[in-house]
Amino acid sequence: MELHLMAPGEEETLSTMIARTLLTVNDPDYPLEELETLAAYYNPRRLAEIAAKGPLYILKKAEENRPLACGALRPPEGEAPCPEIHCVFTALDCQGLGYGRRIMAALEGSSLCQQARRVRLYASITARPFYEKLGYRHLDDSARPNPLGVFPMEKEL
Repeated sequence: MELHLMAPGEEETLSTMIARTLLTVNDPDYPLEELETLAAYYNPRRLAEIAAKGPLYILKKAEENRPLACGALRPPEGEAPCPEIHCVFTALDCQGLGYGRRIMAALEGSSLCQQARRVRLYASITARPFYEKLGYRHLDDSARPNPLGVFPMEKEL
């Protein structure tokens, strides 16, 4: 397995993996129209913008030109109290193999997160149990997602 920062030219295959994952894995929890909008958001141009603002890691097999998992880190901006993990996806056929954990370990281990000593993310309904297992706690006591359909979560590092 090869974990690396997204390089120019990888945006298209990564965008395709993210769209497939969103439309398949999150289907039980969100309306199709919302998922299609989100899948379109993670287009190749947007992924290049995300990578320009902070690290965007990709995990893939060296012999394959196919992303298996990815995740990005957004540095704190303005009022943001800490870095934010976002854009974490694992290909459908690779879920449950530890690839998401490996991406999260790389993001949490970055100097940006270690200096801040905590990190925040916004978990989908589908991904919430994964983040809870990794030690993330809810920023509020609600058992329901916020109006955007996600759960604000944070972890002390």
